[in-house]
Order: sequence, then structure tokens, then C-alpha cells
Amino acid sequence: MKDRNVQFPNRFEIVPVPGTTNIFDVIPAPGAVYAEGTFWNKQNVLKDATAALYGKTAAAVPDEIFAAIRTLIQSAQSTAERNNAKFAMGSYAGTGTKEITLNLPFDWKLLIVGLVCVNVESANHVVIATKNPLSAVGLRYYGLATTISILSPTSVSMGSYSSGTNWINHINSKYYYAVFG
Repeated sequence: MKDRNVQFPNRFEIVPVPGTTNIFDVIPAPGAVYAEGTFWNKQNVLKDATAALYGKTAAAVPDEIFAAIRTLIQSAQSTAERNNAKFAMGSYAGTGTKEITLNLPFDWKLLIVGLVCVNVESANHVVIATKNPLSAVGLRYYGLATTISILSPTSVSMGSYSSGTNWINHINSKYYYAVFG
């Protein structure tokens, strides 16, 4: 959507209505119109197809959709809290050391760490680890030897090796992780 852009956005002309006394029309007097902007109508604010996605009719107004979205969010939050589900994402810069320690925001169950690159030599290194039972697998185009150690309920140390290079802590590489609890 685009805003309307005019020379005088708040200028109006007051014109007497013919055949009446003390009744006037207030008519916009914008001056030069630089851009018409997007016309404000139902089709631009809430399409019927969008309303139908939320179980609403063509008569729905945007406020009803916002309320439906909030209800969906509250339901998802409630379900996650009831099941004690947790999720977080983060990143770190590789230091080139033999192992890397991650301090996580909560006691974890599943950890996914990865480096995604476009060149083949450092392509798509991913470690997937589960806590109970403790196991980890390194995924790369020719496989990785992966080690993981639990240092505390919220801290892990890991390394992933191939030909002597730690592919999960390669110097100056940026890694991303997702943790589920």
C-alpha cells in the first residue's frame, strides 16, 4: 500500500449548500497531488478469502481477524506451556579450538547446530544431538566424527571432526543453533 501525498493534506474549502441556510459542504482542497496512494477499500484491507481462512464471512472486519489471530497465539502458548515446551535460537563465531562450549537458556532435549555455506569445501555442516539418550550425529557431504559432552543441564561441549578440522568450530565461521526443551 502507498500513502497519498498532496501539497496541502489538511486544507478544506467550506461551500454553502444551494437552497439552504447555515448548511455547508466541507470539500478537500489538497493543492497539487503528487501521488494518489492506494485506494482505501475492503478489498485492500481484508479480502474475503483471508476472512474465510479464519472461519469468518465476507462481512468480517479486520478487528475480528486480529482477535482470531490473538486467540490462535494464546492457544499455541497455552499448549506449549502445558507441555513445558521451550525453544530458542542463537549463534556463535567459530574460534578454531578443538571443542566449543554452548551455554543454553534452559535444560535441553534436542540441539541442532549448523553452518550453511554456498561453497562445496565448507558446505552444510550440521550436528544434531539428543540429550536422553545422549547421542550426536554430524552431517556433511562425507560424514563427520562428532563428540558431545554434557557439562551441566544447560551447557554442552562439542566437536565435529573430519581430517583433523573441527567443522563445528571452524575459525571465523558463523554458526547457528536451535535448541528445544
